[in-house]
Amino acid sequence: NLLGKRLFKDGKWQTIVGIVSDIRQSGLDEDPAPHVYVSYQQIPSVRSGILLRTSVNPLDYVGSVRLKIQEVDRDQPIYNVNMMTELIDHSLAPRKLNMILLAIFALLAVLLAAIGLYGVMSHQVKQRTSEIGLRMALGARPGDVLRLVIRRGMKLTILGVGIGLIISFPLLRVMESLLSDLST
Repeated sequence: NLLGKRLFKDGKWQTIVGIVSDIRQSGLDEDPAPHVYVSYQQIPSVRSGILLRTSVNPLDYVGSVRLKIQEVDRDQPIYNVNMMTELIDHSLAPRKLNMILLAIFALLAVLLAAIGLYGVMSHQVKQRTSEIGLRMALGARPGDVLRLVIRRGMKLTILGVGIGLIISFPLLRVMESLLSDLST
């Protein structure tokens, strides 16, 4: 039990007034780190705050917390009242934007790849129209001709996917930096 014990920090002795687990103070993408909370009476700070955990809507308690604070210090300003979910959403907003943009660009890339594949296949079929007609005249069934065209398209698709995978491996590091606490 460390409550009430003292530790030497920042050139001053401070009394331990509470114990919490490691926290992510600056954002959810940072590793949890030890953190020390000190009493306002020990080290007055311009920047201080109150966290309130409730099982109901926390905004219902704002009025009563305001009254209690003003009972202690009438001149104490109360501002920037937020719910923790809002603070978390705000800290994640840049990452969410990055992920949305990445998803949009990925969908555009898939769409462009599909259009490109269609164009290449259409061009190849057009170039081989006389060959396809000759095969049909010699007794090839439509299913055989379709398999011939699809096989050629699949070779191009597999080649494209292979090249894409080879190019994507160096980009895994970039993706890993965008995902917090997740491995690629």
